[in-house]
Amino acid sequence: MATSMEAQVEGCGLYTKLHLRVTAHTAHGQSIRVSGSSITMGRHNTTEALPLVTTPAEYPVWRTPKPILIPRGQTHSYSYALFSGNEIMNWEDLEPRVLKASRQTVTTSDEFGVATGVPKNLEGKFMGTSPGGSLVFDQKSGAGSEEELRNLLDAAEDMKEGGTPLSELMQGRRLILVCYHLPVILSHDEATDTWAAKFNESLIARSEDSVADLGLETRWIGTVQIGDEASDETKEKVTTVLEAMNCHPIFVTTDMIEKAYIGYCKGILWPSFHNVDILDLTNSCWAPETDKTSPELTWDRSSTQNLFSAYKDLNQMFAQEVFNTSGPNDVIWIHDYHLMLVPKMVRQLELIGLDDDASETATGSDVGVAAGNLNEGRSSLHTAGGGRGLMHEYASGTEGYHRKQVFFLHIPFSTSQIFRSLQQGNELIAGMLHADVVGFHAFDHARHFLNACKRNMGLKFQSRTGGLLGVEVNGRTVMVVIRHVSIEVVTVDRHMKEQNPQAAANVLKASHPDKRLIAGLETCQRLSGVALKFLGFERLLDEYPTWANKLVLYQTCLRPNNRPEDEEVTSKELKDLVKRINDKHGSDEYGPVVVYNEVEGSGLPPQDRMAIWLACDVLLNTTVREGLNLDCFEFVYVKEESAGVIVASEFGSTSSVLNGAIRTNPFDVDAIALSLDKALAMDDAEKANRRHRDLPYVTSRPSKMWTQLILTDMLSINSSSSPVLTHDRNTVPMAGPGRGKVLHEYSTGSGTGFEKLGAKKVVDAYKSTKNRVFILDYGGTLRENEALSKYIKSDINPCHKGRKLEQVVQESIEKLSADPANQIYVVSGLARSPLEAAFVDLPLVGLAASNGLCYTAHADEMLDGTGGLGSSGSLGSLSGGLGGGGSGGGSGGSAASAQEVRLRRMNMSSQQSGARDWFIFDYGVNWDLVKAIAMPILNRYTARTNGSSIRIRDPSVAWSYYRTDPEWGLMQARKLHTELEAVLLPHNVQVIHEKGELEIVPRQLHKGVVVKRVLQKRAQRTGTTPDFVFVIGDDASDEKMFSSVMSYAADVAGDPNTPPPPPLDGTKVPVDEEGAAEEEEQRLFMCTVGRKPSLAGHYLDNVSEVHDLLVALTTDTEAVNQAAMDAASAPGLAHRP
Repeated sequence: MATSMEAQVEGCGLYTKLHLRVTAHTAHGQSIRVSGSSITMGRHNTTEALPLVTTPAEYPVWRTPKPILIPRGQTHSYSYALFSGNEIMNWEDLEPRVLKASRQTVTTSDEFGVATGVPKNLEGKFMGTSPGGSLVFDQKSGAGSEEELRNLLDAAEDMKEGGTPLSELMQGRRLILVCYHLPVILSHDEATDTWAAKFNESLIARSEDSVADLGLETRWIGTVQIGDEASDETKEKVTTVLEAMNCHPIFVTTDMIEKAYIGYCKGILWPSFHNVDILDLTNSCWAPETDKTSPELTWDRSSTQNLFSAYKDLNQMFAQEVFNTSGPNDVIWIHDYHLMLVPKMVRQLELIGLDDDASETATGSDVGVAAGNLNEGRSSLHTAGGGRGLMHEYASGTEGYHRKQVFFLHIPFSTSQIFRSLQQGNELIAGMLHADVVGFHAFDHARHFLNACKRNMGLKFQSRTGGLLGVEVNGRTVMVVIRHVSIEVVTVDRHMKEQNPQAAANVLKASHPDKRLIAGLETCQRLSGVALKFLGFERLLDEYPTWANKLVLYQTCLRPNNRPEDEEVTSKELKDLVKRINDKHGSDEYGPVVVYNEVEGSGLPPQDRMAIWLACDVLLNTTVREGLNLDCFEFVYVKEESAGVIVASEFGSTSSVLNGAIRTNPFDVDAIALSLDKALAMDDAEKANRRHRDLPYVTSRPSKMWTQLILTDMLSINSSSSPVLTHDRNTVPMAGPGRGKVLHEYSTGSGTGFEKLGAKKVVDAYKSTKNRVFILDYGGTLRENEALSKYIKSDINPCHKGRKLEQVVQESIEKLSADPANQIYVVSGLARSPLEAAFVDLPLVGLAASNGLCYTAHADEMLDGTGGLGSSGSLGSLSGGLGGGGSGGGSGGSAASAQEVRLRRMNMSSQQSGARDWFIFDYGVNWDLVKAIAMPILNRYTARTNGSSIRIRDPSVAWSYYRTDPEWGLMQARKLHTELEAVLLPHNVQVIHEKGELEIVPRQLHKGVVVKRVLQKRAQRTGTTPDFVFVIGDDASDEKMFSSVMSYAADVAGDPNTPPPPPLDGTKVPVDEEGAAEEEEQRLFMCTVGRKPSLAGHYLDNVSEVHDLLVALTTDTEAVNQAAMDAASAPGLAHRP
């Protein structure tokens, strides 16, 4: 029965007025405060605890000065604290008290520090519905809330000590590893026509201490190459062999390999990600002479479209295989730049499946918002602004279908300027951002990715709890992690023992007697920097004669043939350099000083590689740009008996990880020579010290741990079911002496008090009410915001220029505003002129511009001569904050502390049909003086910040850096903000910083002022309190609207100076006033756009969902017309007064 009732009331906009009473004996100067899990009770935040009051007649009973509004049907916890002044003394030595209300008014009677009061015959049981109508949980139950809380707190301790075990987080999940090349080596016995396979040395291959050693069910998906001529029978044999290894092969044609892999991945993405721009690709030595006229490498980027089409086909093939192979609960880990579109494509396949399921089950009004989401999710996902269509969206209740995805990039990420030269760059980023986690080996790579998100896509990023970074995309956070990985020590030890590379090392040293060897192992490509290495070595021999005839540079270059032209040009260049150096410094007596070898393939056999490390004293790496080079880690580890020295390029990730390496600039040949001299002259003790400095890291980061850390990051942070992160009644221990640390994580889902807004519940509440108020934000709510952080911004920002709404949205608002039972106000940070222009066709919609600084009533209010919001001339408690009292129903409050002044209409609006009169909340600011002080400072910053401008408004003034470089503009804005605050401190103004500009406004101004005023005036004009209030916004300035609605609803509950009714005698449990007459139900819907911490009780994911909701409210024409007819016959609502 209780479950049925909870389902009916939860999320329906119903709130309970909670009166708290607690008996507490306090000393002089002490007071009692309360904090709880609900928004209005401060979410267990000590600094936001609500003070209770008492009188000499009531003491020692302390009570809330006015009722606290809590969402109906949800579980709430609360605790009392003893304060001395503003300092907390202690919290109750109890677990949080728990209640769940089911009626309009609930009154409690508690005793500070005492958990008794539950009838003994009911101890240990769920008490059900009390006589007063509240659902009460026994706080002493060993099997109820206390045990649940203890389990959750234990989980929190586990998180502090290293986190929940991965095996627990991955319970019921498989790990699907996706990479272009399957990490296997295929072999074919032609005599028997049989195939065999084994795992190679890849990071993601199955080996000792690797990912497969985590105890997880793991599958691999990737390509194998057996030739186009392979028959279906051959493919079946290969598939059978690989399936036995949990590997799923994808067979691609030679044409797709040439276009997608060699053409787009290696020919365009690989050099671009290594900071080689289009100029170098088309008209420089990076391309061979014979290829400079190739149609694929010209300034006409449309010629590469066929390569990108093949790349998309390849990614779609992978996405389909991943989707078919995986289940809804599996974790998909996608590796490297070959598959950047796969996360997006998998999401699209998920949404198509959800759409099919929804079409079978959804009925009536339930589709509302959901249907629009599914259609949106399948739209183009590469919009430059990072707005509508960028992220996938899910219908309410379908989170279980969400496959967790990790995308890890193993190569560097280019700077935002280089990346912008990629024609499809934004689409590639959008593909990556459909993953839950995006990973890199080095912060430098992650930094470039974040800058590209900011400058190219206009997305914001910020640090998150636990040291992670997050990119905010349509209310969803994509975690960005930097995780290093090292070698497989167990595998290296096995090779050292079984293959005895020391013998080969001795042979190599013997072939160069009395010489010290310098090792080099790179791919034969220009960006490997081998040519720079040779030049630096040549400079060493030229400038340091002491090393003459004592050194040999033993260089091996790999020829994988994935960039054949680059490899050919590089090989020719290197051979010429080798000949020149050997001719200059080599001799018949001492032999060559550079030994150069080329090896076909992508790697040396382990025994050959380790033999080189053991024989050489120095490993020289002069890469121009690369990802993580594990050769350096292996060199450190195997040099156990005689430590070596690594000279590493500062442009490679190795130098940022190995502290014992000598860093050098590969473009400075003198620096290379100096670093080599230092390494060669280093004594054994320092060599050993440098090795021991790096050895703990090298030996403690196998791929097993690397995988475990990334999966744990994703599942611990992003899992909405994680008990430690679920913001519910028993998850947050109270702060204070002996009470543990407050966790301020925020999550969504059933029972959290912050859930997705259901269209059907809003529509049902709309139909059942008669006096409705809608308060709507504009930019980011009714219309998409342009990405303000974009480096190149469009000439017209729809929100800044006051562009009209989409036709379907405008029609919906027009229908709603035409209903006399409705009053609609748009409250925006936009200036009044563009806001008025945006709503010129909606005369029945009231407007408030500049965050409520000025406003205009709708046409009917102006015609009746009431003068809009300010007709009474009294602002009551509005200007003095929202926590004060004020009479309900909009009756007169205290003496006005702000004057309302009619403004002259601007020329633009006066020339328009249906022009409005505007009013202003004047807080006694001397604007002439304020502008006289601020303008010289603003002019100075404008002159020094290219793209910035001063915007004179009536009456305020703003400084816009919207068209500046985002980082430079933000730096200047922060400094300007500090200067303006300092010089304007004596005046009653503040400087607000939001959406690409600074604005000077009255210190007491916020959107909540006008919202509360709208509600009061509506109640005054109609004679009844609004029974339906819908408020929605998207950013921090809208939070004041939500708190104002809660404050107003508490105010209209009655005179706060009148004590609440006493509890039922003998029960001492939270109860309602028995027999009290039920007041008219009031439905409050406060919603934020985007899933983020908010005072609102609900969220919608994006602007398209807001549109869908407004359409749903006006779709049922008969219901709307019937509501209008009912409203016309209702007292006080027959016509607009």
